[in-house]
Amino acid sequence: MMGTTPFFCIVGRSNSGKTTVIKLLIKSLIRKGLRVGAIKHTSKDFEFDLQGKDSYRLKHAGASVVALSSPKRIAVFKELDSELFVEEIVEKYLKDVDIVIVEGYKGSSSPKIEVIGKQTQETPLFKGDDKIIAVISDRDLEVTIPVFQFHEIENITDFIMESFLLRNQKIYLPTENTEGIEKI
Repeated sequence: MMGTTPFFCIVGRSNSGKTTVIKLLIKSLIRKGLRVGAIKHTSKDFEFDLQGKDSYRLKHAGASVVALSSPKRIAVFKELDSELFVEEIVEKYLKDVDIVIVEGYKGSSSPKIEVIGKQTQETPLFKGDDKIIAVISDRDLEVTIPVFQFHEIENITDFIMESFLLRNQKIYLPTENTEGIEKI
C-alpha cells in the first residue's frame, strides 16, 4: 500500500456504545475483503504484560523496549517520553492494513464519527467539533451531517468506504456493450 493508511476515529461519551459499533464495523469491513487495524486510546496508564511472565520481568529489569514474538504474532512494549499522535501510530505500526478504526482521540484533528447512546445526557461532541463527519445514534438529532442508527452497520460501512477508501481511487467497471471500460 502506498501512502498513509486511511483512518478515522470513533468518539463519544463513556458507555455510548463505541466499542460495540467498532466490533461490528470491523466484521463488516472484513466481509468486504479489507484488512482492518484498530487502535484503542486511553488517557490512563496501563500495564499490558502479565506479572511474573519473562517479558514482564525483562521490562521491569529496565529494558526500554521489549518485543514478545511467536510464529503467529508480535507485541512490542515501549516506554514513551510523550504520547504519540494518532497519525504517528498509524504510520509507524499499521502500514499493512487497508483502513484503521481508532477508538478515542477526541481532541485530535482527524476525521471522526460520534456515537451517541440513548443514555448520554451530556452535550454531543459534534456541537463543538467540525471534524465530526457523521453521527451514530438512535436519538432524534438536528444536524447537517449524516446520522445513522445503530442497526445500520452496512450503511455506515458504505459511508466509511466512500469517505476513506473509494473517494481517491479510480474504479473501472465494464460498460454495457462490454467493448470497453467505464471510469466511475
